Amino acid sequence: MLWKQIKCGGVDVELMVNHRTVAQPTLFINRKAILLQDGPDYSGLKCVTHKGAKKIGFVESMGNAYASYKLVDLTTRRVSEITYQQARTLGF
Repeated sequence: MLWKQIKCGGVDVELMVNHRTVAQPTLFINRKAILLQDGPDYSGLKCVTHKGAKKIGFVESMGNAYASYKLVDLTTRRVSEITYQQARTLGF
């Protein structure tokens, strides 16, 4: 079970992942849920500044098969993918 909480730009953010239950991995932004894909592991919940705006960053991975770097807009709750180089620059 992973439950991580951070504050980013005055916004409460929580990541809940429990693969042992039927609960789907979920990212909460000010208590509003964003359902994540079930199966991958999630880590690295961070508050980053990207293009002048505070965003939430995290890593989605499946063992050694792949790692995908995600950003979530705090206002629109839109999830987008960034490259490894961008993630590294942002401090992932």
